[in-house]
Amino acid sequence: MENKIWYFIVDEKQYGPLAPLAIQNLLKNGRVNENTLVWCQGMENWAPLRNINELMSLVSQSFPPPVPPVILEKPISSHVQQSVTPQYESQLAKPSGIM
Repeated sequence: MENKIWYFIVDEKQYGPLAPLAIQNLLKNGRVNENTLVWCQGMENWAPLRNINELMSLVSQSFPPPVPPVILEKPISSHVQQSVTPQYESQLAKPSGIM
């Protein structure tokens, strides 16, 4: 990726200049997203981040892949029942924080 300097708009305010790594950090913390308007030198107009291929590559790098589903052989309730010792069973029926 080229080391372009980027600007972006959030809540009608312009921010920047920022390096691509800074944009990636903003993506991670949710400050910007694919719909955020961005601009760098050489562009005629502001454009949504999703239209900029070099920035979209940062989106996939910013978020880990989805967690695969867990497949249990038995329903969760049977696992819980088996793991609770008799002395604590009465506490399961009470909402936490209530004595």
